[in-house]
Amino acid sequence: MNSVQTNHMYEITCPALGETEMLTDLDRAMDVCFSMHDESGSYAFIRDHLGEIVGEYGDIMQAIDACLI
Repeated sequence: MNSVQTNHMYEITCPALGETEMLTDLDRAMDVCFSMHDESGSYAFIRDHLGEIVGEYGDIMQAIDACLI
């Protein structure tokens, strides 16, 4: 992987499923994030290479109440 690809990595995480994926395409990352949310019925989110959340589905407060985050 070259430096340009590394700078545009997105980490998709669903704490309820215990799954994390890494992708370089934000549109695909949003699709995967929604699929994780839909499968678990819980919060899922996407972080960029700086660690900022750039997309999310679900209610983060429910994930916090369930001690997932």
